[in-house]
Amino acid sequence: MKVKDILKMTAEMAGESQLISYYNEKGVDDVSSCAESASLMLRCYNMIIEELALEYLPLRVKEKVQVTNQKIYFSELAFKPLRVLGVVNKNGDKVPYKLINDYLELSNDDVIIEYTHRTKEAFEDDDCVYDETVIGPYVIAYGMLSQYLLERGRVSESNIYQEKYLSAVRARIAQRKNMKLPARRWF
Repeated sequence: MKVKDILKMTAEMAGESQLISYYNEKGVDDVSSCAESASLMLRCYNMIIEELALEYLPLRVKEKVQVTNQKIYFSELAFKPLRVLGVVNKNGDKVPYKLINDYLELSNDDVIIEYTHRTKEAFEDDDCVYDETVIGPYVIAYGMLSQYLLERGRVSESNIYQEKYLSAVRARIAQRKNMKLPARRWF
């Protein structure tokens, strides 16, 4: 599913008819206002995806890396790693490594590193990073809508969607034992 599809879904849930027309490239009354709302909606999407990746359902990746000078610098990886889950050689055997500030120190030449990572900023035409996971588009839309409505000053509606979002996250990743969701604070 594309990010734009989730943005449209969220705009429909918010009752933003002008924004829906803007996404469908139909005529709108105020293009600059719709562009501003679309930008806010995309920012809300990126915030919720980042929150999901950091707090609830980390994004994992396995990446084949060639070691130079017995080091793998994190800046050379495809994503910014949060936590290294393991390093194996081409035969699948675990490889010992030392975690130094911004690199891994190890002795093998070719390895596969598995790690969790931060998300990159998404744009409308990108694929949703949670497309093939238990987190569905409605979970993301509820979180986005909560944030969008809050920034628009519709606090009571925002609270309703915040509860729906947290309930949906709990239900989707219930297999995690004793999962506790931190309460969001509105300042």
